[in-house]
Amino acid sequence: MLGSHTGNNLAKAIFETLDAFNLTEKLFCITTDNASNNKKAMKALSKLLRKRKGVIWNWKECHISCLNHVIDLAIQAFLKSIKVIEIEEEEEELVVEEEPDDTMDDDEVEELEAEDEDADVSLSVAQAATEFHVVMRMLCDVVTV
Repeated sequence: MLGSHTGNNLAKAIFETLDAFNLTEKLFCITTDNASNNKKAMKALSKLLRKRKGVIWNWKECHISCLNHVIDLAIQAFLKSIKVIEIEEEEEELVVEEEPDDTMDDDEVEELEAEDEDADVSLSVAQAATEFHVVMRMLCDVVTV
């Protein structure tokens, strides 16, 4: 694919490929990773299919997050939470340290920082678990059809 991988560019490339092989009416699901441009691509593809081919393709139901990717994210978050692997430098740079209140001693400051770190990791694990659950529910729906 030439050009940047924006959602619209990806949608056009996918549509052209599907159309070239006469697959637009046969499209069921597409599996991608969690990058935001993929979500935008699925929305745009749905519009292209409807506009150019009259095909109604519900991107919300037919866009599946890659299960391997979801599991990897969950495992990475878990390993970071138990400090088996280090947090990447990019993530560390995003953390803004606040000046501790003068009335707090060093132990209280360390305790608050540890709580903040645990909350961030818990949120990542929760997000990955939620996404995993959604994918599994979709797979179960497909299998029972």
